[in-house]
Amino acid sequence: MTHTFKYVGIETTTICNAKCVVCPREDHYGHRFGYMDQKLFEKIILDLRDNHEIDSLIRFGGMGDASCDRFLLDRLRFIKREAPQLKVGLSSNMEVWRRPFSEAIVAEELASHMRFSILAYSEEFSDKVYKDRKLAEKARARIDEFIEINEHAGHPVWIEVYTLMLDGMERDVELIKERYWDAADEFEVWKPHAWSNIFPDLRPRQEDRCPCKSVTHMDQILIGIYGDVIPCSMDINYTLSMGSLQHRTLDEILTGEKCRNLQSMNATGRIEENPACNGCVYLNARPTEVMLESKSHGLRIDRQELSA
Repeated sequence: MTHTFKYVGIETTTICNAKCVVCPREDHYGHRFGYMDQKLFEKIILDLRDNHEIDSLIRFGGMGDASCDRFLLDRLRFIKREAPQLKVGLSSNMEVWRRPFSEAIVAEELASHMRFSILAYSEEFSDKVYKDRKLAEKARARIDEFIEINEHAGHPVWIEVYTLMLDGMERDVELIKERYWDAADEFEVWKPHAWSNIFPDLRPRQEDRCPCKSVTHMDQILIGIYGDVIPCSMDINYTLSMGSLQHRTLDEILTGEKCRNLQSMNATGRIEENPACNGCVYLNARPTEVMLESKSHGLRIDRQELSA
């Protein structure tokens, strides 16, 4: 059976150089940090290539940063060689990104999208967000370098920048915008999310609840570092795993008993019996403004409303 996905996330590594205050990795991720086995990665890519369709991208994501994946170029070159029809998006905070990555990705067109995560500009907020006063400055140098290499080559890679509106960060967001709004193809400012229920103070839970769209449609799955197929990237410890691609195909997992049981719980209003889903802010029934600003959507922050 062919499945059509909006996108597929692949957790190629759980290693990250940063310790962001809004990331649950340091205190809540319950597994050893490492890399996805390359043979498993290749099996996943060939399964996607041969049997399924992806509307947008494969995104390298999860608990790690693309810059910390020692197999990054090997993985990208495998996709380019064996599954060139699949588009790949990368995301990085860029502090430890290396120039050879930029040169290879741009020259060989190994990725179609590059997403820069910029959560601070000043040394003050770099220290507050990353626990490192110099991280934001180091990251900007690598970002500027990538943009320059990409422009010199004719802009083959789509550039995205996103940041979060944390308390007191209005000035830093303005500085990030001044530097990258024009250089980026897409620029987004978001309110921070709660990672399901891990950081409940960052986004409030509503009493009125709704079914989980990710579970209903199974069209934006994350494949964890050990091959676990989970419906939602908020489940950082794979507790909702429906099976591992180490042993089964994606179709076998998505038509299997665990998937059916999870979808049944969701349809009958019992999804929050799962601890990873209990209190999840993505089950809020009423829409809330979480994207404050977007270049492609024409959204701009109302400064008076923001300060009210």
